[in-house]
Amino acid sequence: MPSSNISSSSLQVLAVREPLINSSSSSGLPFTPDKLRPRKKCSFQVASRPSPTTIAMASRLQLVTLYQDLFDCVIDELQDDPPTLKQCSLTAHCLLRQSRRHLFRRITLKPRDIRVEFIQLLISSPVSNYIKTCTIDGTHLTDYAKRRITIPTIQHLRDKLPSLVELTLRGCTIESDLLHDKPDVEFATSIVSLQTVKLDHVTLIDTHHLPTLLLCFPSRELHLSHISVINYSTTYNIPVEMSNRLPLGIQRLKCDGLKNAAVILGVLVSLLRADSVEYLALQTEESGLRSCSDLASVIASSVKQIEITVFLDSRTSHSGQCDALDLRACTSLSSLTLHIHLDTTNSPGYVWTKISSLLRHIPQSVTRLISNYIISEPSLPNAHTPLLETNGTHSDIPTKMNVHPTFTVVGGYETPT
Repeated sequence: MPSSNISSSSLQVLAVREPLINSSSSSGLPFTPDKLRPRKKCSFQVASRPSPTTIAMASRLQLVTLYQDLFDCVIDELQDDPPTLKQCSLTAHCLLRQSRRHLFRRITLKPRDIRVEFIQLLISSPVSNYIKTCTIDGTHLTDYAKRRITIPTIQHLRDKLPSLVELTLRGCTIESDLLHDKPDVEFATSIVSLQTVKLDHVTLIDTHHLPTLLLCFPSRELHLSHISVINYSTTYNIPVEMSNRLPLGIQRLKCDGLKNAAVILGVLVSLLRADSVEYLALQTEESGLRSCSDLASVIASSVKQIEITVFLDSRTSHSGQCDALDLRACTSLSSLTLHIHLDTTNSPGYVWTKISSLLRHIPQSVTRLISNYIISEPSLPNAHTPLLETNGTHSDIPTKMNVHPTFTVVGGYETPT
Protein backbone atom coordinates (compact mmCIF):
# COMPACT_ATOMS: atom_id res chain seq x y z
CA MET A 1 0.00 0.00 0.00
CA PRO A 2 1.43 3.39 -0.85
CA SER A 3 2.20 5.75 1.98
CA SER A 4 -0.36 8.42 2.82
CA ASN A 5 -0.81 11.30 5.19
CA ILE A 6 -3.02 10.13 8.03
CA SER A 7 -3.73 12.17 11.12
CA SER A 8 -3.12 10.79 14.61
CA SER A 9 -6.83 10.21 15.17
CA SER A 10 -6.98 8.06 12.05
CA LEU A 11 -3.99 6.06 13.26
CA GLN A 12 -5.69 5.35 16.56
CA VAL A 13 -8.74 4.00 14.78
CA LEU A 14 -6.58 1.60 12.77
CA ALA A 15 -4.74 0.43 15.89
CA VAL A 16 -7.92 -0.52 17.73
CA ARG A 17 -8.58 -3.20 15.13
CA GLU A 18 -5.85 -5.32 16.79
CA PRO A 19 -6.53 -5.86 20.52
CA LEU A 20 -2.91 -5.43 21.50
CA ILE A 21 -3.26 -2.38 23.68
CA ASN A 22 -0.85 -2.07 26.56
CA SER A 23 -2.38 0.36 29.02
CA SER A 24 0.61 0.10 31.33
CA SER A 25 3.06 1.47 28.79
CA SER A 26 5.53 3.93 30.22
CA SER A 27 4.93 6.30 27.34
CA GLY A 28 1.35 6.83 28.43
CA LEU A 29 -0.01 5.94 24.98
CA PRO A 30 -2.87 3.44 24.67
CA PHE A 31 -0.59 1.30 22.49
CA THR A 32 3.11 0.81 21.82
CA PRO A 33 4.51 1.00 18.26
CA ASP A 34 6.41 -2.28 18.63
CA LYS A 35 3.20 -4.18 19.44
CA LEU A 36 1.15 -2.67 16.61
CA ARG A 37 0.57 -5.46 14.11
CA PRO A 38 -1.61 -4.37 11.17
CA ARG A 39 -3.01 -7.09 8.96
CA LYS A 40 -1.07 -5.86 5.97
CA LYS A 41 2.37 -4.42 5.83
CA CYS A 42 1.92 -0.68 5.80
CA SER A 43 4.06 2.34 6.39
CA PHE A 44 2.40 5.09 8.40
CA GLN A 45 3.40 8.71 8.58
CA VAL A 46 1.72 10.67 11.34
CA ALA A 47 1.20 14.27 10.23
CA SER A 48 1.88 16.93 12.77
CA ARG A 49 -0.70 19.28 11.21
CA PRO A 50 -3.71 18.49 8.97
CA SER A 51 -3.33 19.57 5.36
CA PRO A 52 -5.57 22.35 3.91
CA THR A 53 -7.35 19.76 1.78
CA THR A 54 -8.21 17.73 4.87
CA ILE A 55 -9.57 20.81 6.62
CA ALA A 56 -11.72 21.75 3.62
CA MET A 57 -13.14 18.25 3.36
CA ALA A 58 -13.88 18.15 7.08
CA SER A 59 -15.60 21.54 6.91
CA ARG A 60 -17.76 20.40 4.03
CA LEU A 61 -18.72 17.21 5.87
CA GLN A 62 -19.76 19.29 8.85
CA LEU A 63 -21.83 21.58 6.63
CA VAL A 64 -23.57 18.63 5.03
CA THR A 65 -24.88 17.58 8.43
CA LEU A 66 -26.84 20.85 8.71
CA TYR A 67 -30.46 20.99 7.63
CA GLN A 68 -31.20 22.35 4.19
CA ASP A 69 -33.77 24.67 5.77
CA LEU A 70 -30.94 26.49 7.50
CA PHE A 71 -29.31 27.27 4.17
CA ASP A 72 -32.68 28.37 2.83
CA CYS A 73 -32.90 30.82 5.72
CA VAL A 74 -29.42 32.12 4.91
CA ILE A 75 -30.41 32.75 1.30
CA ASP A 76 -33.66 34.38 2.40
CA GLU A 77 -31.75 36.73 4.67
CA LEU A 78 -28.94 37.58 2.24
CA GLN A 79 -30.85 37.78 -1.02
CA ASP A 80 -30.25 41.53 -1.31
CA ASP A 81 -26.62 41.38 -0.15
CA PRO A 82 -24.68 39.97 -3.17
CA PRO A 83 -21.15 40.38 -1.69
CA THR A 84 -21.98 38.40 1.44
CA LEU A 85 -23.92 35.86 -0.56
CA LYS A 86 -20.93 35.40 -2.84
CA GLN A 87 -18.67 34.72 0.14
CA CYS A 88 -21.12 32.12 1.39
CA SER A 89 -21.22 30.47 -2.01
CA LEU A 90 -17.44 30.10 -1.91
CA THR A 91 -17.78 28.24 1.38
CA ALA A 92 -20.49 25.76 0.44
CA HIS A 93 -21.39 26.27 -3.18
CA CYS A 94 -22.70 22.74 -3.56
CA LEU A 95 -25.35 23.38 -0.92
CA LEU A 96 -26.31 26.92 -1.91
CA ARG A 97 -27.20 25.65 -5.37
CA GLN A 98 -30.03 23.70 -3.77
CA SER A 99 -31.62 26.65 -2.02
CA ARG A 100 -35.09 27.72 -3.02
CA ARG A 101 -34.31 31.30 -3.92
CA HIS A 102 -31.20 30.42 -5.87
CA LEU A 103 -33.16 28.12 -8.15
CA PHE A 104 -36.51 29.83 -8.48
CA ARG A 105 -35.97 33.57 -8.15
CA ARG A 106 -36.32 33.87 -11.94
CA ILE A 107 -38.50 31.56 -14.00
CA THR A 108 -39.29 31.40 -17.73
CA LEU A 109 -42.45 29.74 -19.00
CA LYS A 110 -44.01 29.07 -22.35
CA PRO A 111 -47.65 30.09 -22.81
CA ARG A 112 -48.70 26.44 -22.87
CA ASP A 113 -46.93 25.76 -19.54
CA ILE A 114 -49.50 27.75 -17.59
CA ARG A 115 -51.82 24.85 -16.94
CA VAL A 116 -53.62 23.40 -13.96
CA GLU A 117 -50.64 21.18 -13.07
CA PHE A 118 -48.24 24.10 -12.81
CA ILE A 119 -50.69 26.17 -10.79
CA GLN A 120 -51.14 23.24 -8.41
CA LEU A 121 -47.37 23.03 -8.05
CA LEU A 122 -47.25 26.69 -7.04
CA ILE A 123 -50.05 26.13 -4.54
CA SER A 124 -48.45 23.10 -2.90
CA SER A 125 -44.85 24.37 -2.87
CA PRO A 126 -43.46 27.29 -0.86
CA VAL A 127 -41.28 28.19 -3.84
CA SER A 128 -44.03 30.46 -5.16
CA ASN A 129 -43.23 32.95 -2.41
CA TYR A 130 -39.68 33.42 -3.68
CA ILE A 131 -40.26 34.03 -7.38
CA LYS A 132 -39.34 37.62 -8.21
CA THR A 133 -39.16 37.61 -12.01
CA CYS A 134 -41.48 35.73 -14.36
CA THR A 135 -41.11 35.66 -18.15
CA ILE A 136 -43.71 34.14 -20.46
CA ASP A 137 -41.81 33.54 -23.71
CA GLY A 138 -43.35 32.28 -26.94
CA THR A 139 -40.66 33.60 -29.28
CA HIS A 140 -39.50 30.26 -30.65
CA LEU A 141 -42.95 28.70 -31.01
CA THR A 142 -43.94 28.42 -34.66
CA ASP A 143 -47.46 27.20 -33.96
CA TYR A 144 -49.76 30.20 -33.62
CA ALA A 145 -52.06 28.33 -31.24
CA LYS A 146 -49.21 27.69 -28.80
CA ARG A 147 -48.36 31.40 -28.62
CA ARG A 148 -51.84 32.46 -27.61
CA ILE A 149 -52.58 33.42 -24.05
CA THR A 150 -55.51 35.18 -22.40
CA ILE A 151 -55.41 37.95 -19.85
CA PRO A 152 -57.27 35.95 -17.14
CA THR A 153 -54.73 33.13 -17.57
CA ILE A 154 -51.84 35.53 -16.94
CA GLN A 155 -53.72 37.01 -14.03
CA HIS A 156 -54.35 33.58 -12.52
CA LEU A 157 -50.62 32.88 -12.65
CA ARG A 158 -49.84 36.26 -11.10
CA ASP A 159 -52.27 35.49 -8.29
CA LYS A 160 -50.05 32.57 -7.25
CA LEU A 161 -46.87 34.67 -7.18
CA PRO A 162 -47.32 37.10 -4.27
CA SER A 163 -43.71 38.33 -4.36
CA LEU A 164 -43.47 38.94 -8.11
CA VAL A 165 -41.62 42.15 -8.96
CA GLU A 166 -41.19 41.94 -12.75
CA LEU A 167 -43.49 40.41 -15.36
CA THR A 168 -42.37 40.03 -18.99
CA LEU A 169 -44.46 38.87 -21.94
CA ARG A 170 -42.35 38.11 -25.01
CA GLY A 171 -43.42 36.72 -28.37
CA CYS A 172 -47.02 36.11 -27.25
CA THR A 173 -50.42 36.78 -28.76
CA ILE A 174 -52.83 38.33 -26.26
CA GLU A 175 -56.47 37.54 -26.77
CA SER A 176 -59.48 37.41 -24.51
CA ASP A 177 -63.23 37.38 -24.87
CA LEU A 178 -64.12 39.89 -22.20
CA LEU A 179 -67.81 39.05 -22.46
CA HIS A 180 -67.25 35.47 -21.26
CA ASP A 181 -63.78 35.58 -19.74
CA LYS A 182 -63.54 38.63 -17.53
CA PRO A 183 -60.46 39.45 -15.45
CA ASP A 184 -60.54 39.48 -11.67
CA VAL A 185 -60.94 43.11 -10.67
CA GLU A 186 -60.61 42.47 -6.94
CA PHE A 187 -57.22 40.91 -7.51
CA ALA A 188 -56.06 43.87 -9.58
CA THR A 189 -56.70 46.23 -6.66
CA SER A 190 -54.58 44.13 -4.28
CA ILE A 191 -51.29 44.15 -6.21
CA VAL A 192 -48.51 45.78 -4.22
CA SER A 193 -45.21 44.10 -5.18
CA LEU A 194 -45.25 44.35 -8.99
CA GLN A 195 -42.83 47.05 -10.13
CA THR A 196 -42.15 46.46 -13.84
CA VAL A 197 -44.22 45.15 -16.74
CA LYS A 198 -42.53 44.51 -20.10
CA LEU A 199 -44.29 43.67 -23.36
CA ASP A 200 -41.82 42.66 -26.08
CA HIS A 201 -42.91 41.59 -29.58
CA VAL A 202 -46.46 41.09 -28.37
CA THR A 203 -49.45 40.95 -30.71
CA LEU A 204 -52.82 42.19 -29.50
CA ILE A 205 -55.94 40.93 -31.22
CA ASP A 206 -57.99 44.03 -30.37
CA THR A 207 -57.19 47.51 -29.16
CA HIS A 208 -59.07 47.10 -25.87
CA HIS A 209 -56.74 44.27 -24.80
CA LEU A 210 -53.95 46.76 -24.07
CA PRO A 211 -55.80 48.91 -21.51
CA THR A 212 -57.33 45.80 -19.94
CA LEU A 213 -53.90 44.20 -19.58
CA LEU A 214 -52.34 47.33 -18.10
CA LEU A 215 -55.21 47.84 -15.68
CA CYS A 216 -54.95 44.23 -14.50
CA PHE A 217 -51.23 44.62 -13.83
CA PRO A 218 -50.57 48.17 -12.60
CA SER A 219 -46.85 48.86 -12.15
CA ARG A 220 -44.42 51.73 -11.68
CA GLU A 221 -42.43 51.03 -14.84
CA LEU A 222 -43.83 50.03 -18.24
CA HIS A 223 -41.85 48.93 -21.31
CA LEU A 224 -43.66 48.54 -24.63
CA SER A 225 -41.44 47.24 -27.42
CA HIS A 226 -42.59 46.18 -30.90
CA ILE A 227 -46.28 46.00 -30.03
CA SER A 228 -48.74 45.42 -32.85
CA VAL A 229 -52.54 45.43 -32.94
CA ILE A 230 -54.41 43.32 -35.49
CA ASN A 231 -57.91 44.78 -35.20
CA TYR A 232 -57.01 48.30 -34.18
CA SER A 233 -59.39 51.20 -33.85
CA THR A 234 -59.23 54.67 -32.39
CA THR A 235 -62.23 53.96 -30.16
CA TYR A 236 -62.39 51.28 -27.51
CA ASN A 237 -64.33 50.54 -24.37
CA ILE A 238 -62.71 50.02 -20.98
CA PRO A 239 -64.69 47.55 -18.84
CA VAL A 240 -66.90 49.44 -16.41
CA GLU A 241 -65.81 47.27 -13.49
CA MET A 242 -62.20 48.36 -14.09
CA SER A 243 -62.78 52.09 -14.40
CA ASN A 244 -61.89 52.56 -10.72
CA ARG A 245 -58.30 51.62 -11.59
CA LEU A 246 -57.89 54.80 -13.62
CA PRO A 247 -55.61 56.57 -13.90
CA LEU A 248 -52.41 54.49 -13.75
CA GLY A 249 -49.53 55.72 -11.60
CA ILE A 250 -46.68 54.76 -13.96
CA GLN A 251 -43.42 56.59 -13.17
CA ARG A 252 -41.20 55.40 -16.04
CA LEU A 253 -42.57 54.76 -19.52
CA LYS A 254 -40.60 53.39 -22.49
CA CYS A 255 -42.08 52.76 -25.94
CA ASP A 256 -40.15 51.71 -29.04
CA GLY A 257 -40.81 49.90 -32.28
CA LEU A 258 -44.57 50.37 -32.01
CA LYS A 259 -46.72 49.47 -34.97
CA ASN A 260 -49.85 51.63 -35.10
CA ALA A 261 -48.03 53.97 -32.71
CA ALA A 262 -50.74 56.61 -32.84
CA VAL A 263 -53.35 54.12 -31.63
CA ILE A 264 -51.19 52.72 -28.82
CA LEU A 265 -50.08 56.15 -27.62
CA GLY A 266 -53.70 57.25 -27.72
CA VAL A 267 -54.56 54.40 -25.36
CA LEU A 268 -51.81 55.49 -22.97
CA VAL A 269 -53.11 59.06 -23.00
CA SER A 270 -56.43 57.86 -21.59
CA LEU A 271 -54.79 55.67 -18.91
CA LEU A 272 -51.96 57.72 -17.39
CA ARG A 273 -52.17 59.91 -14.36
CA ALA A 274 -51.01 63.45 -14.99
CA ASP A 275 -48.71 63.72 -11.96
CA SER A 276 -46.99 60.32 -12.05
CA VAL A 277 -44.66 59.91 -15.06
CA GLU A 278 -41.16 61.34 -14.48
CA TYR A 279 -39.28 59.66 -17.34
CA LEU A 280 -40.56 59.18 -20.88
CA ALA A 281 -38.72 57.41 -23.72
CA LEU A 282 -40.42 57.12 -27.11
CA GLN A 283 -39.47 55.86 -30.55
CA THR A 284 -41.75 56.88 -33.36
CA GLU A 285 -42.00 57.77 -37.01
CA GLU A 286 -42.91 61.22 -38.23
CA SER A 287 -46.60 60.35 -38.29
CA GLY A 288 -46.57 59.65 -34.54
CA LEU A 289 -45.20 63.02 -33.42
CA ARG A 290 -48.66 64.44 -32.84
CA SER A 291 -49.51 61.53 -30.53
CA CYS A 292 -46.21 62.09 -28.72
CA SER A 293 -47.21 65.69 -28.10
CA ASP A 294 -50.62 64.61 -26.82
CA LEU A 295 -49.02 62.11 -24.46
CA ALA A 296 -46.51 64.67 -23.23
CA SER A 297 -49.29 67.17 -22.53
CA VAL A 298 -51.03 64.64 -20.27
CA ILE A 299 -47.94 64.13 -18.10
CA ALA A 300 -46.73 67.72 -18.47
CA SER A 301 -46.79 68.56 -14.77
CA SER A 302 -44.55 65.67 -13.68
CA VAL A 303 -42.21 64.64 -16.51
CA LYS A 304 -38.61 65.74 -15.96
CA GLN A 305 -36.72 63.79 -18.60
CA ILE A 306 -37.77 62.92 -22.15
CA GLU A 307 -35.85 60.88 -24.71
CA ILE A 308 -37.35 60.66 -28.19
CA THR A 309 -36.13 58.81 -31.26
CA VAL A 310 -37.87 59.98 -34.42
CA PHE A 311 -37.48 58.74 -37.99
CA LEU A 312 -37.96 61.61 -40.46
CA ASP A 313 -38.36 61.23 -44.20
CA SER A 314 -38.21 64.48 -46.15
CA ARG A 315 -39.55 62.76 -49.25
CA THR A 316 -42.98 62.54 -47.64
CA SER A 317 -43.44 66.28 -47.81
CA HIS A 318 -42.49 68.81 -50.48
CA SER A 319 -42.44 71.68 -48.04
CA GLY A 320 -39.92 70.12 -45.72
CA GLN A 321 -42.21 70.71 -42.75
CA CYS A 322 -43.15 68.01 -40.29
CA ASP A 323 -45.47 67.77 -37.31
CA ALA A 324 -43.98 69.79 -34.49
CA LEU A 325 -43.10 68.14 -31.21
CA ASP A 326 -45.00 70.45 -28.90
CA LEU A 327 -43.58 70.21 -25.39
CA ARG A 328 -44.37 73.72 -24.19
CA ALA A 329 -46.81 72.42 -21.58
CA CYS A 330 -44.06 70.38 -19.87
CA THR A 331 -43.10 73.01 -17.32
CA SER A 332 -41.03 70.57 -15.21
CA LEU A 333 -39.00 69.23 -18.12
CA SER A 334 -35.27 69.82 -17.64
CA SER A 335 -33.57 67.31 -19.95
CA LEU A 336 -34.50 66.53 -23.55
CA THR A 337 -32.66 64.01 -25.72
CA LEU A 338 -33.51 63.72 -29.41
CA HIS A 339 -32.26 61.04 -31.77
CA ILE A 340 -33.28 62.23 -35.24
CA HIS A 341 -32.86 59.71 -38.05
CA LEU A 342 -32.81 61.33 -41.50
CA ASP A 343 -33.44 59.59 -44.77
CA THR A 344 -32.88 62.26 -47.38
CA THR A 345 -31.06 63.16 -50.57
CA ASN A 346 -31.71 66.89 -50.24
CA SER A 347 -29.41 69.76 -49.32
CA PRO A 348 -28.40 70.50 -45.73
CA GLY A 349 -30.51 73.65 -45.76
CA TYR A 350 -33.57 71.65 -46.69
CA VAL A 351 -32.79 69.20 -43.91
CA TRP A 352 -32.43 72.02 -41.38
CA THR A 353 -35.87 73.32 -42.35
CA LYS A 354 -37.18 69.91 -41.46
CA ILE A 355 -35.38 69.79 -38.14
CA SER A 356 -36.23 73.35 -37.13
CA SER A 357 -39.91 72.62 -37.60
CA LEU A 358 -39.48 69.73 -35.20
CA LEU A 359 -37.72 71.79 -32.52
CA ARG A 360 -39.72 74.99 -32.60
CA HIS A 361 -41.74 74.21 -29.45
CA ILE A 362 -39.10 73.53 -26.79
CA PRO A 363 -40.15 74.61 -23.27
CA GLN A 364 -38.22 77.31 -21.44
CA SER A 365 -37.57 74.96 -18.51
CA VAL A 366 -35.21 72.77 -20.56
CA THR A 367 -31.60 73.46 -19.60
CA ARG A 368 -30.00 70.57 -21.46
CA LEU A 369 -30.70 69.44 -25.01
CA ILE A 370 -28.83 66.52 -26.55
CA SER A 371 -29.53 66.17 -30.26
CA ASN A 372 -28.13 63.33 -32.31
CA TYR A 373 -28.67 63.49 -36.08
CA ILE A 374 -28.16 60.23 -37.93
CA ILE A 375 -28.17 60.52 -41.73
CA SER A 376 -28.67 57.18 -43.44
CA GLU A 377 -27.70 58.24 -46.98
CA PRO A 378 -24.20 59.64 -47.68
CA SER A 379 -25.21 61.59 -50.78
CA LEU A 380 -25.59 64.96 -49.06
CA PRO A 381 -23.31 67.68 -50.45
CA ASN A 382 -20.79 68.84 -47.84
CA ALA A 383 -22.04 66.21 -45.42
CA HIS A 384 -19.08 66.90 -43.18
CA THR A 385 -20.45 70.38 -42.42
CA PRO A 386 -22.53 70.62 -39.23
CA LEU A 387 -26.14 71.11 -40.22
CA LEU A 388 -26.78 73.78 -37.61
CA GLU A 389 -24.37 76.14 -39.38
CA THR A 390 -26.27 76.02 -42.65
CA ASN A 391 -29.18 78.06 -41.42
CA GLY A 392 -27.90 80.29 -38.67
CA THR A 393 -28.33 79.54 -34.99
CA HIS A 394 -31.01 78.00 -32.81
CA SER A 395 -33.21 81.09 -32.85
CA ASP A 396 -36.21 79.19 -31.52
CA ILE A 397 -34.37 77.51 -28.64
CA PRO A 398 -34.00 79.27 -25.25
CA THR A 399 -30.63 80.96 -24.96
CA LYS A 400 -29.90 79.48 -21.51
CA MET A 401 -30.10 75.95 -22.87
CA ASN A 402 -26.90 73.92 -23.14
CA VAL A 403 -27.10 72.49 -26.66
CA HIS A 404 -24.96 69.44 -27.40
CA PRO A 405 -25.48 68.49 -31.06
CA THR A 406 -23.96 65.34 -32.50
CA PHE A 407 -23.93 64.56 -36.22
CA THR A 408 -23.42 61.07 -37.57
CA VAL A 409 -23.53 60.17 -41.25
CA VAL A 410 -23.91 56.46 -41.91
CA GLY A 411 -22.20 55.26 -45.06
CA GLY A 412 -18.62 56.47 -45.07
CA TYR A 413 -18.57 60.11 -43.97
CA GLU A 414 -16.93 61.06 -40.72
CA THR A 415 -18.26 64.21 -39.15
CA PRO A 416 -17.15 66.15 -36.07
CA THR A 417 -19.22 65.77 -32.92
